Amino acid sequence: MEEGVEYELVPISPIKKIQKELEEIRRSKISTLPLDEFKKDVEKLSEQIDKLITINLTLQTKITELLVKHAEVLKDLDEMVNLLRQATEIESESSVVNLAPVVDELKKIQEQNKEMMETIRELTTYLKRTYTRGLIERIVRA
Repeated sequence: MEEGVEYELVPISPIKKIQKELEEIRRSKISTLPLDEFKKDVEKLSEQIDKLITINLTLQTKITELLVKHAEVLKDLDEMVNLLRQATEIESESSVVNLAPVVDELKKIQEQNKEMMETIRELTTYLKRTYTRGLIERIVRA
């Protein structure tokens, strides 16, 4: 034996315990990789949700604009009906004019406008359901 070198008997079980702990630490580092991937997926999903929210807000704005325009059309139509009534009164004073077909046609147009309004409401409801369903499907897929 060399001089100055000391030897000692050491039990093996503490060394094996330290080796097991080291192996567990190595495994735990490997298991964090899926967590990082999960974080990335959550970030991507968050970005997609932000885009969908933006699209939804834009769509709501467009639908609101459409409803405003529709209300303006109805207002203009009412004004036109009032003008026709006034013209009918003036004409009836001077001579008898049959405006019944015109009034019937205007009533048909007014009914069509009501139907259009209902269709727009149904479309809005459908788009909201579709947006919500699509969002849920994307979340479930992710």
